[in-house]
Amino acid sequence: MKFLSSILIALLFFTGCANLGLNTNKVKPKQELIEDANDGDTEAIIALANNYNFPKTKEGLYYFNKWYTMLLQTEKTENLSKIAKIYANYDDMFINGENKVVELYKKAIELKNYDAAVELIKYNFTNYKREEAKEIQDKVIDKLSEKQLAELYIFYKNKYRRNEASQIKSLMDEKGFQEPFEAKIKQLRKIVYSKNSENDINSFINETIDTKDSKKLFELAQKLQKYYRYKEAIRTYEAAFELDKTNANAYYEIAKIYKRGNFKQKLKRDKKKAAQYLQKAALLNHKEATADLLAYYSKNPEYMDNFFEIKSKLNKSDEGKLLIAKYYESKRFDQKANAIYNELAEDGNKEAILKLASKKPSKYNFNPEEYKLTLKWQDYILKSDDIELKKELEKKLTSSYGYRDYFNETKEKLKDLPTNEETDILELRKSALYNKYRKPEIALEYYKKGVEAGDVKSAKNLARFYLSSKQQKYNEAIKVYEDLHKRGDLEATRLLAELYIKPPYYLKNFKKEPEKGLAIYEDLASKGNIDSINRLVNLYLCGSCKDSESILNYKKGFKYSKLLLEKRGLARDYANIAWAYHYGKGVEIDLQKAKEYYEKAAQKGYTSAYYNLAWLYYKDDTYEHKLIELNYEKAKEYLELGAQQGNYACINLLGVFYKKGYAGQKDIQKAISLFKRVYKYDKYASFHLGEYYKDKKEYKKALKYYEVSSRNGSSASNIELGILYEKGLIGKKDVKTALKYYEKAFRNNSDKTQKDIAAYNIGLIYQYGKGEIKKDLKKAKAYFEISNYKKAKTQLRLIK
Repeated sequence: MKFLSSILIALLFFTGCANLGLNTNKVKPKQELIEDANDGDTEAIIALANNYNFPKTKEGLYYFNKWYTMLLQTEKTENLSKIAKIYANYDDMFINGENKVVELYKKAIELKNYDAAVELIKYNFTNYKREEAKEIQDKVIDKLSEKQLAELYIFYKNKYRRNEASQIKSLMDEKGFQEPFEAKIKQLRKIVYSKNSENDINSFINETIDTKDSKKLFELAQKLQKYYRYKEAIRTYEAAFELDKTNANAYYEIAKIYKRGNFKQKLKRDKKKAAQYLQKAALLNHKEATADLLAYYSKNPEYMDNFFEIKSKLNKSDEGKLLIAKYYESKRFDQKANAIYNELAEDGNKEAILKLASKKPSKYNFNPEEYKLTLKWQDYILKSDDIELKKELEKKLTSSYGYRDYFNETKEKLKDLPTNEETDILELRKSALYNKYRKPEIALEYYKKGVEAGDVKSAKNLARFYLSSKQQKYNEAIKVYEDLHKRGDLEATRLLAELYIKPPYYLKNFKKEPEKGLAIYEDLASKGNIDSINRLVNLYLCGSCKDSESILNYKKGFKYSKLLLEKRGLARDYANIAWAYHYGKGVEIDLQKAKEYYEKAAQKGYTSAYYNLAWLYYKDDTYEHKLIELNYEKAKEYLELGAQQGNYACINLLGVFYKKGYAGQKDIQKAISLFKRVYKYDKYASFHLGEYYKDKKEYKKALKYYEVSSRNGSSASNIELGILYEKGLIGKKDVKTALKYYEKAFRNNSDKTQKDIAAYNIGLIYQYGKGEIKKDLKKAKAYFEISNYKKAKTQLRLIK
């Protein structure tokens, strides 16, 4: 085979080697771009983000805060969505960053920028504001282009949101739009590992080839390579090269396939073909390909001239010399490699300086000359004014466990790095996090530097640091949160309120001040802040919640529920009002109003409302509340509506109706079918199945369903599991395991219905010393005294 000709080599190094990886685009000076941005030039703002690390520096953050108001007043839609995305990427740096992002996107949407609408839907959805995302989507969905719908569809597919993706797909089908390639390629893994995959893979490849889109072909080839379908990858790469011969990385990847071969696919190694593709990649300035080519030529005397010719050309540029040094390293010619690195370092090459300064000495073959060279360049960095270079060295020496025993003196000197206007705020955060547990005093300094740079997230992290169990500087944390509160940050205000209401349990000598927290929330609520109104509803109504036991107030809860309905009007807000009327929480019981609000909640998509509506017409032996009337048929109608929409509670209760024969004849098989639909998610459904199979004496099946119910929090299932093991119904008696399940039921604070029977059963085991458990009358007595079960008192008298 004929390798690179002298002309080809000359072309390679004349056109490429000196420019490997260099960006030749001209960028305006920073100050000039800042002046342009101050005059409203949105292109300048984007350029500053792309080229000068804005807003990740103190200076950049200052200007992005300054430009926000200006951007809200612009009438130019151009670039506004892109800028909003920059704010979204760094939203935690700003006061009320999420709100700022939302307002920028809304401004862009107002100016008919529907790319911004798609971005805002995605942003809200990612931040768990799904109702808000749906509201925006409903408003703009008919105005979105094929590309915009495809972007939303891919987003939902990537989030595994089947229903949302299906809705978008249906609309795309109606409009005659094709399913996006990006969505199809996500299914490739499933296709590759399925039976009879060959036809499906080849069909997909052919379909992609027919698009004559090289970008799609390259992406498909990379995926096939990733899934070890090398022959198919080669075919796809070659089809792509027919359309685009400029993809250096693709040439490099196909070279790797030929270099390695694959036994399973009967693909033989072909070093000559690999070299051909490496040449093509090298021509397109691919660094790794050039280095691999150099290594390839070094292995055979036949190609010696090629080796020296490439090496000669590489020696004409710093990047080329770095490649030669790396080649020498790979061959363990460390002395030669170090000589080149040192030469480059002397000329100020930062990569070479860092390479030498971070060389780890060998435990088994210590080289004093190399170690001296390393210390020389570490000393150079420590004495230099280049903060970024120092940070890079610190990162290298502290990010790997392998350096733990080396260069401790240098690491100590690098810990307290100075900061300036150019310091990357994200790096300050990383440094604080890295030192948080190792060197808290260093972490504290980094947190403070982040705060000094204007970073809101660093301030919140500082407050959390003060509140940690080791620091316990409560007053310092309060000061940080109060400062952010005064500056208007809503999350910090919420954190301050929560700190007053529910401080960390480990804080010593600290008294709860819930009234202060409630006052903060009520002040925000009076200004229309929906999150604060929502929190007040939860605090005042949730009597079972640990953080609101002492502040339960149904009247205030109902007041804020009404305000929340007025301000927000979501389905669950209607359900809250319905619940209050249903059970008389803060208002007189009014079952007709409860029905009215439940039905509105159901209409808006709150499927649990159907379950609540059923209980207005149905009760079991434990239900003590009022009904509109006892009407099984009406209750069943509501349950069927909820079941149609997949509500687990409705499906389970509908199963009970069929099991008991309410509103019709008993149909145990229909009941079992319904229970099996939801047993993985509903503890009652899995319990019913356990009972069904226990009654049939199919104890192993009963065990399966009781275990699922137990995992979902059912105390009754824990009792039944204990009985199965204690009586040996699934094999040998196992009292030890039975005891574990009884104790689990006893300790289940979210379901206390079986606490008394659990205590009784535990007491019996200790009273008689069952199985491998030793007799312990003291423990037995303690459990019997706790239990209110009638038989427990009888057993207690026997012990006494």
